[in-house]
Amino acid sequence: MTSPDLEGLKKLINEAAHQKASLQSDWLEAVSARKKAWKKLRRREQLPLRLFMKQAIPKAREAFDEAENEAKKVAEALAASDIKVEVVLDDRCWAAWSRLEQAHRRLSNSARFWDVTSSLVVDRFRTRSAASFEVTRTLVGLRPITDGILSGPHRGMRFENANGDDLDIFPGFLLIRQKQGTDYALVDLRDLDARSYPQQFIEAEGVPPDARVVGHAWAKSNKDGSPDRRFRDNHQIPIALYGRIEFATSSGVREAYDASDCEAALEFGEALRTLQAELRRHASDPGPVQVASPVDRSSSDRAIALPALPDVWPAYEALLIPLAVVGAMAIPFSVSRPVVGPAVSSITSPPSPAALSAPVEETTTMTQPPVPPPEGNTTIVKSPQSAKREPAGLGEPMSLAPTPSDVRGSTSEPVMKRMVTTTGANVRAEPDRGAPSTRVVAAGTSVVVLDKKNGWVRVGSSTSEPWGWIHSSLLAAAP
Repeated sequence: MTSPDLEGLKKLINEAAHQKASLQSDWLEAVSARKKAWKKLRRREQLPLRLFMKQAIPKAREAFDEAENEAKKVAEALAASDIKVEVVLDDRCWAAWSRLEQAHRRLSNSARFWDVTSSLVVDRFRTRSAASFEVTRTLVGLRPITDGILSGPHRGMRFENANGDDLDIFPGFLLIRQKQGTDYALVDLRDLDARSYPQQFIEAEGVPPDARVVGHAWAKSNKDGSPDRRFRDNHQIPIALYGRIEFATSSGVREAYDASDCEAALEFGEALRTLQAELRRHASDPGPVQVASPVDRSSSDRAIALPALPDVWPAYEALLIPLAVVGAMAIPFSVSRPVVGPAVSSITSPPSPAALSAPVEETTTMTQPPVPPPEGNTTIVKSPQSAKREPAGLGEPMSLAPTPSDVRGSTSEPVMKRMVTTTGANVRAEPDRGAPSTRVVAAGTSVVVLDKKNGWVRVGSSTSEPWGWIHSSLLAAAP
């Protein structure tokens, strides 16, 4: 896919991209360690911890300074992994590039900008539709490039891609960047086939405010555009005029975009074709692109700033422990005394005639003495809920059989905890950022937790195949 005269630049960019990917996990670790050290220092410097942790403050400040310096070193290494490209063009080419930048800014202000991912021919006789094509589209963005692998005095312009690699336009060439990965392809702008033209679209999802309505169509229509009278709820749909931009190369690039601002799309296409014409005129030089030596990559103008440190609240919760202790000591211990009921005697003599004439009460066999009722005229009412919770009989033995949930929770094999990487991570031989890296895993990789030590997690594909150590800040619980 790369143009032949840009092979050297492509190789240099891919090497820098691999280096940058390996440093990305170190950057996340360094930023996380710096944030933790900062919180620890600020909490010790504020009341109430400052009263009884004065000796620990200098050590915490030293730990933060060390984490700060480490994060700065990684940031410098990341900035040095950029490629500084110096493009040599004449004034006419730079004037055309400036016009293209202005057109790109106007195009980015469109109310809607879609990536056209597919376009299929519609059977109008079967569907009774006025549209000739069924289009699948996705909203995407346009913006200047601030996070690319290339640096220099002229920033590029990005066309986001919904189902593929983004398109980054630089002076002289087109850079196709993989969203997940470190592979890049370059196309000479002189080889790029760029088209722009008005495109009518039957808009059933609401016309954007900057689009122009050029007509209406019936939801169900005949071939001549008249309404199909067989459909009772037939209604009209507005026809909006959009701007279509298409990119294509002989190496296989095929991309199409629709902008709600038709004039902005046409202006961008015209500006791009003007730049291509100026580059072809300038083609008598050895080439429009000159790349600095790899040794000069440290001279990148783009510096990576450290994240802002968060505000840290004083550790007021430290006062809760002594307050809880004092409160517990102030509460007097109360000793509950058992209630002594009247003695129960066994009747061995025959009942008297008066007892025989009294109403007979239902008796229940009990295995322990009954609790006497409270004194006075007190009625104890049991709710249906409490009655359901009581056993059927006090004399019945309680069943100790395991519940179904207990049976489901038991297993003869220990369950290994799994986690996934939140970003690309270096797997190191020892739990230390200075240890050599044994491999690099991509974001979303599922791993088995084998051990934990000092904020590091030992992982592997199984217990019999350990990989190494990954910092815990780069892992999350598996779904």
